[in-house]
Amino acid sequence: MDHGASAHRFGRRALAALRELTARLDRPDVRVRDLVAIWAAVVLVMIAAVAAVLLPLLWLLP
Repeated sequence: MDHGASAHRFGRRALAALRELTARLDRPDVRVRDLVAIWAAVVLVMIAAVAAVLLPLLWLLP
């Protein structure tokens, strides 16, 4: 199983969701729920980035 590719796909989906959510910030009726969703997407992108780097390195461990 290619964990790096899986993390990469997850990261791309999270980035797409983040772009969609940040587009909502231009509206005057931004709610706290939208802001929380944006921060959750940011955290998911960060997790995906770390996973994309660290999971392939696990295969190098003895």
